[in-house]
Amino acid sequence: MLRNWTLRHNTVLTFLISAIVFTSIEGVKRYSNSPNILTIATCAALYAALATSQKVAPVLRQVLATLGLATIAAGMVFLSGGMLVSHFAFALALSLVTLYQELYTYLILTLYMFVFYTLFAYLHPLTIFNASEVGSKSVYWSILVMSFSVLFSLPALISAYFSTNSLRSESNLQSALAEAALRERQAVEIHDNVVQGLVVALYSLEAEDSQAAKDSIETTLASAKHIVDGLLQGGAVNTLRDTSASGDNV
Repeated sequence: MLRNWTLRHNTVLTFLISAIVFTSIEGVKRYSNSPNILTIATCAALYAALATSQKVAPVLRQVLATLGLATIAAGMVFLSGGMLVSHFAFALALSLVTLYQELYTYLILTLYMFVFYTLFAYLHPLTIFNASEVGSKSVYWSILVMSFSVLFSLPALISAYFSTNSLRSESNLQSALAEAALRERQAVEIHDNVVQGLVVALYSLEAEDSQAAKDSIETTLASAKHIVDGLLQGGAVNTLRDTSASGDNV
């Protein structure tokens, strides 16, 4: 499970780092004197660096990578001068975070996008939209872009949902099979060590061999105690037969 998470996380980081490099190069080509390029690249790179740290909890690493994707998507919009094609970065980012198969990373990026478009659509629409492409309908285009981004990422989100349910069902099935196997072994051990011991004691009593009956009952009680102790310690079966078998092997 951890290996699969690492693979998915590394995939997100690979796209993030590639986007940082691409945005930095294109930003320098278009706006060589703009300090915004360094600010955007530094913030996104910082998120990416923290997301790679083994000292950071996996949950936080996911959040950091998500914020890095959000930062670089916003940076692409800024540095392109608000060209409509640059807004596609948010749709790609939303699809990428579904690789984590966690709803909260998707919601974090969706909330970031909502605040980004809501804020700038009113305060400074020309920052995120090219006037020659959208005119004065910045609010309309903000709603359109957000809706498109969510719709574009829905297939990936649905796929992640079913994949998570499938993994959960598989894990539950394995647990159920393991528990069934444990119960079966417990039943066999109880039969072998308790029921058979009592049968031997009964036969000994019928044969009027009280000493053999006593010895069988004592052995059966000891075996039953081992079984109960094993069950109380977490479901393991620990019987005299097991102890004897391990002693013989030694």
